[in-house]
Formats: sequence, C-alpha cells, structure tokens
Amino acid sequence: MIFTFYSKEHMSLNHSQKNYIRKHIKDQTIPLISSYLEVNENLVLEYLEKRWGKDKLKKFLNKDTYNPKIKRDNPTSLKEFFKKFWSHLLLLSFLVIITYANTLGNGFVSDDIAAIPNNPDLKSFSHVLSDPKVMLRALIHWAAFRIDGTNPFIYHLINLVIHIGATLSVFTLIAFLFDPLLALLTASIFAVHPAISEAVSWISGGGYSQTALFFLLTFLFYILSKESFKKYLISLIFYILTLESIVTAPVLFFILPLYEIAYGNLRKNWKKLIPFLVLSGVWILFALILVPQRINTLQTEYYQSKGFDNPFQQIPIAISSYLFLFAWPQGLTIYHSELSFSPIVFSFYVLTALVFFTLLIWGFKKNKFIFFWFSFFIISLLPTLTPLRISWIVAERYVYLGSLGIFVVFCYYTLKLANKYNLKKPFYILFCILIAALMIRTFIRNIDWKNEDNLWIATGKTSPSDPVTHNNLGDYYTRHGNLTMAASEFLQAISLKKDYADAYHNLANTYEKMGKTDLAISYYQQAIKYNPLLWQSYLNLSVIYFNENKNTLAIAALKKGILKDPKNYSLLFNLAKIYLKNSDKTQARNTLENILQIYPQDQSAKNLLKQT
Repeated sequence: MIFTFYSKEHMSLNHSQKNYIRKHIKDQTIPLISSYLEVNENLVLEYLEKRWGKDKLKKFLNKDTYNPKIKRDNPTSLKEFFKKFWSHLLLLSFLVIITYANTLGNGFVSDDIAAIPNNPDLKSFSHVLSDPKVMLRALIHWAAFRIDGTNPFIYHLINLVIHIGATLSVFTLIAFLFDPLLALLTASIFAVHPAISEAVSWISGGGYSQTALFFLLTFLFYILSKESFKKYLISLIFYILTLESIVTAPVLFFILPLYEIAYGNLRKNWKKLIPFLVLSGVWILFALILVPQRINTLQTEYYQSKGFDNPFQQIPIAISSYLFLFAWPQGLTIYHSELSFSPIVFSFYVLTALVFFTLLIWGFKKNKFIFFWFSFFIISLLPTLTPLRISWIVAERYVYLGSLGIFVVFCYYTLKLANKYNLKKPFYILFCILIAALMIRTFIRNIDWKNEDNLWIATGKTSPSDPVTHNNLGDYYTRHGNLTMAASEFLQAISLKKDYADAYHNLANTYEKMGKTDLAISYYQQAIKYNPLLWQSYLNLSVIYFNENKNTLAIAALKKGILKDPKNYSLLFNLAKIYLKNSDKTQARNTLENILQIYPQDQSAKNLLKQT
C-alpha cells in the first residue's frame, strides 16, 4: 500500500489553490491553508499581499493571534518543540501536580475495592491476558501490584502521571495545529477543570484518561506523519494502545477522517486511514459481542432498568448537562441521578442542545474550526449516547477526552474577543483567576474521593433520588455502628427500587446484627428472589439456621447457592463443615474433595479432610 505524505516543494499557486485561499482565509489559519494546499506558507502570504496590499495584510496578521504572525515562529519538529516550549510543559505539569496532589493520600473507593484489594486475580499475569482486546489497564494494575501491592498511593500516582501526559499532549497537539498561546490556555483549563476530575481522582475512572492520552498521541503523530512514515507507524502503535485501554475506544477513529475533511485532504489521504479503520473494525466486532453481557451486568449488578432510553430525551439531557458542568462545575457526583426535570427546565436543556447542533451544522458549511471541535466532543461521547442502556446517561469520566473540544473553542473565541477589543491584559488576569478557581474546586472535589465515607456523604447530597446512594449511605452508617440509620437508608433504597437485591441483603445483615433474625431471614429471601446469584445471602441464611441448630435448613440454603455458583469456595467449605458437624463424614469428604479439585492447593480443605 502506498501512502501519500505532504510535499515540501516550493511551487507557484494555481487557480484552484488561490480560490481555496479566498474562500477559507476567514475561518482557517494560514498554516492550515498551506498544509492543505501542500505549499510553502510564504506563497500564501505573498498571494495575500499581492491581492490585499501590505497594509491590509499587516492589519490582518495583527488583528488575530491565530492568523499567524505568531504561527510562523512555531516549531516544525518535536525536537524543536520541546526545546522551545519546555517551560510551558513544566508549568502545565506543575498545575496538575498542585491540583491533584491531595489525591495521592486517598484510598480505594467504590469499584476500586473489588478491582484491586479484593481481587484475588490481580497478582496473576494470566489475568492480564484473559481479555486481550482491553488488557492494557489490567497490565498497568498488575505492574502496580508487583511494585507496591495494594497500597492505593501507587494507583493514584499512575492516574496523576497519565493526566500529566494527557495535558502535555493537549498542549502539543493544539500548538502544532494552531498556536502555542491557544494551546497553553486550552491545556491549562484541561489540567485543572473539576468536571473531568473523576477520571483522575478515582482509580477506576482512570481508564478514560488513559484512553485519552494514547488517542491524543495517536492524533498528534497522525498530523506529524506528513513529515515521515516513521511517525505514521508511531501513530498506529499509539492507536493500538488506545484500543487496548477501553472497550469504547474504536469510535475515536472517526476523528481522523473528520480532521482530513476539516483541515486535510481526504481525497488524497484516505489510504492512510485504512489501517486505523481495520483495527477499529476488529475491536468494534468484539465490542458488539460484549453488548448483551454489558446490559446483563448493568441489570444484575447495578440494577439498571430494562428497556430503551428515548434518544430525544437522553441526548439533550446528556449534552446540556456536560456543557453546564463545564460552565458551572457544581453538583459533581459519581451518580448523576437527578435527571428528571420540569417541562420548562427540560425545554431549556433541549434548546441548549439545539443551539449546539445548529452551530455544529453551520460550522460544517461556514466554520471548520467549530465543526471539527464540536464533532470531536460528540464523537468521544457516542458510545454513551445510545438508547441501549449500556452506560449511564451522564458520567463525568465519559467526557474527559471530549472536553477538549469545548475548551479549545472557548479559549479561541474569548482570546479573539480580547484581541479585537484590545483587552488582552484584563483577559489574562481574568483567565488566571478562572484557573485558580477551577483548581480550588477540583482540590475540594478530590477530598470527596478520599475514602468511602467522604464519597457517599458527598453523593448523598447531590444524588438523593438514586437508590445506590442510599444503599451506600447505609453501609456508611453500618461502619460507624449506627444500625438504626443504616436500616433507614436501606429501606429508603428499597422504596426507590423494589427489586434492589443488594439493599435487601444489606438490610438483612443490619437486622441480623440487631438480633432481629426473623426479619433478617425474610430480607435474605427477598434478596435471593430478586438476584438468585447473590451467594452471600445463601451463606448468611445458612449461618443463621446453623446457629439455631436448624442444620437441614442450613444445608438446603447452601445447596441452593451452589446450584447457582458451583465453584463458590465459601459455600462449599461451609457445607463441608456442617456435614462434619452432623457426623456425615461421607458427604463432608465428597464436598472437600470437590473443593480440592477446584482449588488443589487449599490447605484449609486439606486439613478438614483429615477429620473425615
């Protein structure tokens, strides 16, 4: 396969090139025009000077930072870039470190607990290879475990380093595409904005920042591939790492042809896109296979309601919610459950979304800058905007990468206004105040992720109608010994979701601790009714029956659980102990031998087997 890369030859402009300049000079930078036409920048400037005259060209170059008095001084290679802008990169790294330093002392919360400290497979490298299509995150966690076990510091440090890398990639990408000033402003907001902090502060959210880092590097080297085939290969390698980071990553492919449409030459460069398309197609096939499993997981483990979302409600709410969080980052929460609105408020959300999509469509015809970056925002969110209920309607981690599209547009037009009305000094002062305010808000939000108690108390304030919130608050009160409040929270969770098996199970645990065993038995049975795979309820039922000398009922409860989960060690081992207590050594021996077939190295089973 032959790939076409941009020529650096000096040539005169033909009629179609001149026509392109006249048509796009108002909405594209001179470097972008010269790149698209594959001509030297000076040729474009010479043509404009001949067409306009020196005075008009000088005025044009001075009025807009991005029409490229500054741009002509931009680096032409990465080596020159790092030499020239090392101080900018250092400043951005410093902003990230200051903003997120307090996350390094945070613990494991929510999904982190099952994924890391309670994950027996974490230390096994075979676990990394168990899902080769998205193994990079597992590989990183395996490496962290080998370095420092289950100390949360190392996992938070990884998230912090990834965010630094993503921020520096944003600066580099925008600097090469436009200019360093726009790049610095955009990357500064990206570095500290609280609306995307979930993907940094929460270990389990780090897959989204990791995906963003590798895709930004993919995009950067794709743009630079006009210089060499080596950079093109590097871009492909980074894209594979992108795909290995998260299952929804293949959709990011569409950003590359969109770039060619807006700023490049799709007709000439379409062959360069084929390997990216093939890789994306393979990963998409795997992702489609996983859709039923994902839906089932959300319904059984997260109690997502069955059915489909109405896209005419879902999409305006999602798009507008993200835009509002960028503008005013209050109400940050792990569960955006407060999504029921009055007709007037919903109409406002719809209007906001309509304005956004109207600008996107208008941009396609009149302004490639808006078209490309608004599309960048939407494309990154596409997997979460389906009506299939394979994701939450709004989750801050989802918008980590897509936020770049909004931030760069905001910085571009605010700086353009400052230039137009000669308000550069007030603009820079206000921008510094904005960055400081965003840093403080993110620093405060990081405290919510410090531990389970902080997280669920904060979530209770922002997401009071989510049953999961009340279930987790019940856990909080249980940990602090307030069983009455714990029971109240679990009952509230059940009232919000009648089939919430986890809440029934936790309520049963609470009543058992309160000595109300009859209520505990009743609620364990309710938990099993709504989730037959909840093996802990079978186990706890058997313990109650065993303590009441009702061994037959205890054995029956364990057998029911084993039917649903035949390899469950806890159920099998407790069944063997009850058989041994009943002097039924034959059944005890059979059960223990079954355990050792599944877990050959288990010493507890071996020791108990000696008693049979």
